[in-house]
Amino acid sequence: MRPNFGETYYSLANLKTFRFTEQDVETMTERLADDALPVDCRVHFAFSLGKAFEDDKNYDEAFGHYALANQMHRETIAYDPVQTGIAHERMREIFSSAFFELRRGVRGVFRLSADLHFGVAALGFDTPRADFSRVTRRLTAPVELPDISMIAQGLTQTQVGASVPPVHARPVRQRRCWRWVSNTWSRRADTDDGAPFFTDKMPNNFAYVGFIKTILPNAKIIDARRHPMDSCFGCFKQHFAKGQTFTYDLFELGEFYLEYCQLMDHWDEVLPGQVLRVQYEEVVADLETQVRRILAFCELPFEEGVCRLPRDKTVCANGQFRAGAAANCISGSVQTWKRYGAHLDSLKEILEPVFPDLPETMS
Repeated sequence: MRPNFGETYYSLANLKTFRFTEQDVETMTERLADDALPVDCRVHFAFSLGKAFEDDKNYDEAFGHYALANQMHRETIAYDPVQTGIAHERMREIFSSAFFELRRGVRGVFRLSADLHFGVAALGFDTPRADFSRVTRRLTAPVELPDISMIAQGLTQTQVGASVPPVHARPVRQRRCWRWVSNTWSRRADTDDGAPFFTDKMPNNFAYVGFIKTILPNAKIIDARRHPMDSCFGCFKQHFAKGQTFTYDLFELGEFYLEYCQLMDHWDEVLPGQVLRVQYEEVVADLETQVRRILAFCELPFEEGVCRLPRDKTVCANGQFRAGAAANCISGSVQTWKRYGAHLDSLKEILEPVFPDLPETMS
């Protein structure tokens, strides 16, 4: 009915299990070449063609279309990497070792039982980025909630020059944080057993680790990482519904990842032992060991079933999880960046200093 509406094709491409026909590719190529179409339609067609050529293992054509899609969209959005650096530096200044030393023994806003888990995925919203959903699904059905960043940003008072949260201020108002807690409870109540545990895997949480531990000191925070090249290029191939404006340029994407690493190093320094780092490739190589490690950190008992994904096809709406053993579901996402060779040399140069120490077969 609307053949020029590129988002329809991209929605199909984003199903992971869908494959375009040769006729589909011809149709999308024709639409992409039509300069009279709105730019957002052409962006969707370009991303869809990238996925189509990638499925056919034509990686040169795939990269060309991914690059075109990102270039067109980047020209329509505003992103300032300098402001990103300033914001992260401000977080390090506020949530310092001295800050947490002063707060030692303070109850925080909510002294809840340790039933809240935060996923901090390195640019890793979901497959094919850091595949954090596949890690946290061993705990609960994870979702992404914007509440934490909204609450934190709502505490900023620009008229008096106060940033979140002023070190000298009273504890964060409970009513603002209660919005987040009540939201998670309502979602947990919808499960069959009124699940007592909840996972918020919003990727932007990484910047708010200090804030989270201030208002929810019992929260368990997991830093799920994938190889930086797979993580970043996975973002570059994805057209996000909103936000994540740093993902549409390879240089900006690489620089953002370095910012992420620097901030996570800070949290490790000021909150020693309170953030568990999980490497995706190690999960693929030895699922049970990593699951046991995650559950121990979350103070949860080990159950054999946790290492198996359900065979129910409704496990994930967008086709990311298919019927079969868990290991088979995730093993195909390792080292995918290497298929693109020299196209990613510039990104590799930026990220190489933070490559993880993995066995040669996984690096």
